[in-house]
Amino acid sequence: MYITRSFGYLDKKIMFCLLSFFMISSFCMAAYAPASIFRHIFLWGIGISITIYMHSKDSGLLYKVSRILFIISIFLILFTYFKSSAIKGSKRWISIFGLSLQPSELLKSSCIILTSKYIFQSKHLKFFSTYFLSIALLIKQPDFGSALLLLSIMMIQLFISDIKMSTVLIFFITALVFAIFAILYLPHVRARILNFIYGNKSILEGGYQGFMSVQTIKSGGLFGLGIGKGIMKRYLPDAYSDFIFAVIGEELGTIGCIYLIFIFLLLSFISFKNNAKLHGYSEYYLNISCTSIFIIQTWINIASALWIIPTKGITLPFISHGGTSLLISFWTLSGIFISSRKAQFSREFLLHKYY
Repeated sequence: MYITRSFGYLDKKIMFCLLSFFMISSFCMAAYAPASIFRHIFLWGIGISITIYMHSKDSGLLYKVSRILFIISIFLILFTYFKSSAIKGSKRWISIFGLSLQPSELLKSSCIILTSKYIFQSKHLKFFSTYFLSIALLIKQPDFGSALLLLSIMMIQLFISDIKMSTVLIFFITALVFAIFAILYLPHVRARILNFIYGNKSILEGGYQGFMSVQTIKSGGLFGLGIGKGIMKRYLPDAYSDFIFAVIGEELGTIGCIYLIFIFLLLSFISFKNNAKLHGYSEYYLNISCTSIFIIQTWINIASALWIIPTKGITLPFISHGGTSLLISFWTLSGIFISSRKAQFSREFLLHKYY
C-alpha cells in the first residue's frame, strides 16, 4: 500500500525526461544492434523498477546499499588490475558470467552518494578519505576522466557545506598539484591534451576521434539523415558509447541535439528546484550531488564530442550503449527521486501546519 501510495509523488516532469531518454536511446539501439533491442528494453525495465522501489523508501536505504556497492566496487576494481586485459591502455572492464562490467561506474555513483551523507554529518575525515581512495583507484586504471568527474563533485559538495574556506583552499592547491602531476607524468593525459591543443596537426597521432566526431555532427545538418542512415559514424570509434552525441547529431540533426540538451537541462532544473524545500535535511546534499554528476558527466561527454575539451571516455547518462552505465544512472537517479518525494512531503507538512 505504501509503494502504491508513493506513486502519487512521482514527479511527472522527471518521468517525461525519462521517456524522452528512452525514446532516443531506443532509436540509437535499433540502429546499432537491432537484435539487442529487447535486452535494452529489459534493462530499462530493471532500471525503472529499481528507481520506483527506492522512491518508496527513505534515503537511509540508499546510503546503506551504496556503502555495500562502494565496497564491492573497490574489490572489483582491484580485480581488474590482475584479471582484465588493457583496452586503449586502460583496465576498466571485467567479465562476470559472460557479462562485461565497468566497476568504475559503480564506484563513482556510490562514492558521491556516501560523501553527500558524510558532508551533511560533518564527518570530514570519512568524506576526504572516501574521495581520495576512489580517485587513487581510478588513476591507477588509469581513468583520468572519471577521476576529474569525482574531483568536480567533491568541489561542489565542499562549496555547499559548512566547511572552513581554509580547508577548501587546501583542496584547490592539492587539486592543482594533482593536475600538474598528471600532465607531467601520465603519458596518456599529456597526449590527449597535446592532441587537443594542436588540433588537425595531430589527427593521425591520436586526435582522430575528436576530429571525426565533429565531422559526424556536421554531416547531419539541421534535421539529420534519419535513424540508422548515418554514414560518418561508421568511421568513428566508440560511436555508440563515448561519442553517441555525434551519432545523434548525424541522424537526428541539430534539432535532435538541442532537444536532448533541453531534456537534460529540464531534469536539472526540476531537481534543483526542490532544494528550496530540503534545507536542513541530508537530502539537500544528496539531491545536489546526484544532479551535479548528471550535469558534469553530460557536459564532459558533449564537450568531448564537440572537441571543445580533450576526449575523456565519459558516457552520456541514459543514452550511451552499455548496461552498467544505464543501471548506475538509474541508481543515481534514485537519489533525485527520493529527494523529490522528501520535498513534496515537506511542502504538504508546511501547508497542513500553517493553513
